Amino acid sequence: MTTPTTDSGFHLGVQEGDNEPGSVSATAAEMGEKPPATGLAQVTVTTDAVHVASLTIHDPDVVAAAQVSADPGRTILEMLATGARVLKFASATMDARMLERTVSDLENAFQSRMDATVATLDAKTQALLDPETGSIPSTLHEVREEIAKRLSDTFDPELTTSALSIIDNTLSKHKDAINQDVRRLLDPSLTDSPLHGLESRLKELAREQAKELRETAEKIKEALVAEQARQEVIAKTTSKGFTYEDMVEQAVERIATVHGDYCCNVGRESGSAGTAKGDLLVSLSADDCAGQSLRFVLECKDQHLSKNQVKAELAAAMENRDAAAGVLVFAGDEASPYHVPFAYSGDQAIVVYDRDKPDDQVLRVAYAWARWTARRSQTPNDELDAEAILAALHDAEAGLAKKAQVLTGLTHADNGIAAARRAVDALADQVSDALERIRTALDP
Repeated sequence: MTTPTTDSGFHLGVQEGDNEPGSVSATAAEMGEKPPATGLAQVTVTTDAVHVASLTIHDPDVVAAAQVSADPGRTILEMLATGARVLKFASATMDARMLERTVSDLENAFQSRMDATVATLDAKTQALLDPETGSIPSTLHEVREEIAKRLSDTFDPELTTSALSIIDNTLSKHKDAINQDVRRLLDPSLTDSPLHGLESRLKELAREQAKELRETAEKIKEALVAEQARQEVIAKTTSKGFTYEDMVEQAVERIATVHGDYCCNVGRESGSAGTAKGDLLVSLSADDCAGQSLRFVLECKDQHLSKNQVKAELAAAMENRDAAAGVLVFAGDEASPYHVPFAYSGDQAIVVYDRDKPDDQVLRVAYAWARWTARRSQTPNDELDAEAILAALHDAEAGLAKKAQVLTGLTHADNGIAAARRAVDALADQVSDALERIRTALDP
């Protein structure tokens, strides 16, 4: 008997003389002998192979598979490999099931212990938080009662050890001293009292205000006299239907009378130029002109004119009235192009004779200038002290300008004094109110 070798390395015994190589021997079955057990085969295992000697298999399924196979040796090898894989899989499946049962047992045990722990905690919590028998509500109630008791003892005025009683006793001990100190501070008769100094300052301020009021009263009295005179002029002029031109005429006539001059209203008459330019024409006294005919003209304006218009108006009026000098009389500062009450240049001059506050003095200065200008036009210079006259006119012009400034300042001063008086009255009322509140607080 020979032993053929397969690709897998297994060695299977075969009978000599068989026509089909690799067929399994059936000698034992034919001889009626009992087949040996499979486990009696000689098996040798190495690191990379298994050697089986004298192997006889009687399993009907294995025998049937080998009989129908074209290569019984390969079939036996495949069956062995397949069986090995099945055994390996069955072992792994068994291990997995065992692991699953172990994990399930652990989960059940853990859940049981967790349920028992939760039940224990719930019972303990209920015992601690029970509103009637729980230890926590009982402890909180005791703490709350202790705090309430301490607060009551601290602020109870009936207890001598309370904070309120201590404060009240302290204030009572020092009440008289505090009242005495406050009265001393608020007594104006004491030299070290703050009110004493305040009273002295108020009296001094009152004296100063009284003095200012007396001065203001004098100024007001003078202003009232001037206003009364102005009202009398207005009553004789504009109030009776007279125009501004008529009011100027009345004032010029009063001045002309002093010098023996003659004033005539020619505003409605045509002159040598065939126009009505020139409102008032003043003829100088013959005694001052050595028998010559000298005159100057006044043009009255109640509207604004520029400087060039002033020159043109006066030139036309002087030509039309054959006058040696011309004066343009403005009814107010807003109408005049100059910022002074009186100004002159050559043989022309302007003057502001306020229609609301007429001042004859400014008109007298303008009248004196016009009279001198007319006289010097036909009188030799050596007979008139031109230098002295110009100096006097300059002083008069400067005086009128300063007078206007002072009047404006007085107006502002009057307004300021009135405002200061109102402020003093307010301060006096404030001090009186404060003293009344102090007396009320000390003697409720």
